[in-house]
Amino acid sequence: MAEVLGDPVSMRFYPQPLSLEETHAWVSRNIARFEQDGLGLWAVTLRDAGEVVGDCGAVLQHVDASDELELGWHLHPAHQGRGYATEAATAWRDHAFATTDRDRLISLILEANVPSRRVAERIGMTLWKTAEFAGRPHLVYAIGR
Repeated sequence: MAEVLGDPVSMRFYPQPLSLEETHAWVSRNIARFEQDGLGLWAVTLRDAGEVVGDCGAVLQHVDASDELELGWHLHPAHQGRGYATEAATAWRDHAFATTDRDRLISLILEANVPSRRVAERIGMTLWKTAEFAGRPHLVYAIGR
């Protein structure tokens, strides 16, 4: 995960790439999310090689005074453009609807993040609204059950 989250290209839409220590904290947060909520961001690995190429999953986010379940993903630049994010996000979309009572899933995406916007659209999400999140305006893509 450190190669993905520490990469300046894969993290270009975030405040900065994560250090090794920050990556460890990220992993710990996601383990805690899984233990508490049964959800979190999980490693995306190549089936044959087992190589970690990114992450994908669902996490609870507070957006516009509402708790929403957000689908999110990152991929290392060497593995972008091959459909891995779409495959992982599709699986997580289906898993989230099958294992939670949520009627809506969202993705928070910066307007400039065209690759993530395309993934959201490929899995059936549409632009719902804009919202301030983490101190910046985000597009909020959504899909209903």
